[in-house]
Amino acid sequence: MNIDLKNVSSQGGTKTVGDTQTANRVTPQAAEQQGAATTQGTPATSDSVSLTSGGQQLAQLQAGLAQQPVVDKQRVAQLRQSIQNGQYSIDPQRIASKLLGLEGLTKN
Repeated sequence: MNIDLKNVSSQGGTKTVGDTQTANRVTPQAAEQQGAATTQGTPATSDSVSLTSGGQQLAQLQAGLAQQPVVDKQRVAQLRQSIQNGQYSIDPQRIASKLLGLEGLTKN
C-alpha cells in the first residue's frame, strides 16, 4: 500500500479533492512520531490459531488426496483393453440413474 505523505501524486502534481487542494500535509518525521506515540505502552501480542477436530480431519484428508495420483493408470489400461477386445458394455440405465442421483445432490 502506498501512502503519499507529501500529498504529491506519482505524476508530480498536487492531489486535489473535488476542486479544492488538500491543505494538510504530513512529513515523514511527523508520521513516525504519530505512529510511535500510538504503539508506546502497548504490550506485544501474539496471534494463535487452533483447529477443531473436524478441521484437523479435513487437513489430513487434503494431505492424503494430494498424494494420490490424478489418473488411475491401471484402471485406464483395463478399460482400454476391454474396449479393444469388444468386452466393454455400456449400461444406459446405470448411467441414467447415476446422472439423476447427481442432479438430486445439486438441488437445494
